Formats: sequence, structure tokens, C-alpha cells
Amino acid sequence: MRKEKNYTIIYITIFIALIMILSVIGFLWSGGDSSQYKYKKHSFSYQNGDWTTRINNKVLLFRYLPDEMANLTIPPETSSLLNNARMAYVSYNPDEKSEEMGLAQYNLAMNLETDTRFLVNAFTAPNENNISVITCSNATAFIPVIILKKNENNNSITLNNSCIVLEGRPLFVADRLVYDVYGII
Repeated sequence: MRKEKNYTIIYITIFIALIMILSVIGFLWSGGDSSQYKYKKHSFSYQNGDWTTRINNKVLLFRYLPDEMANLTIPPETSSLLNNARMAYVSYNPDEKSEEMGLAQYNLAMNLETDTRFLVNAFTAPNENNISVITCSNATAFIPVIILKKNENNNSITLNNSCIVLEGRPLFVADRLVYDVYGII
């Protein structure tokens, strides 16, 4: 009886050890090529839920890959407007509060800010936090305005004078704008 219990404990120990060893091997082998992506001359890596690439020593973060949004057209003057600006506003309606809107606004600021251009977050209507109210009427050629509008059914990017309207899934259209500004798509 005593010998039988010892063998049972040994078998269970060996079984658990095998599971742990195989799990480590599986973890090390996973994440090979599936976490790397190449689009034209740009290499992307998947890290912590985002795709990253490096351009001019700046790490850019994306939720979507270029192939997923290549069909979304963007006015050709949009990238030159932002590339020539030293400042831009990113604004959305405070009534559309959502994690995705805030994250899209943050990603645009992080990706589009450079040594010579900074972005300021704003809202399109008065809000409880007294954050600046910026709409398309504030847009100029020197200080363009990017407006985020949530729309689950349609993705579009339009340019009205110096106001860039990103309408659709916020992170999707924000990524498409950044791809355009850096000439990736």
C-alpha cells in the first residue's frame, strides 16, 4: 500500500513537470513570424496589443495594419497640411465619451507629435473639465484641427479647408491618418 502511494506521487510529479516543460517550450516557439509583419519597406512588430514601427527614430503605435485600411481614401492635401503645421488640435464631442475616442485622441498626439509639431487635445463643446473647445471654425492653415466622430457603419476622412474630419471607428481612422502623414500608405 505504501509503495503504491509513492508511485502515484512520483507519476503525478512527473506529469506536472512534463506539462510545465512543454508549456515553456510552446511559449518560446510561439510568437515567431506571427508577431512580425512587413509592408513595403516598413517592418512592424506586435507588442502589447499594438503594432509598432520605427520611422526617423520615432516609434509609432498602431492598432491596425496598413493592409486592413488601404481602401480608405484620404484627401491628398491632408498629409502636407499636417506636415507643414507646427501645432494642431485633436477634438471630439465630449458627449461621445468612450475609451476608444480618448485612446484615438491620445494615439494621434503621440504618433503625430514631432520635434517641430505638437498636438493639443480639446473637445468640440463645453465640458465639465473646462478643456478647450475647438471646432472646425478654429482651423487655419497654420493650426489645423482634427475632429473625431464615432460612426460604426462608415469610415471616412474628409478635409474641409484646414479641418480634417475622421469619421468612423476612431482607432481605425486615426491609424489611417498617421499612415498617410508618414507616407506608409
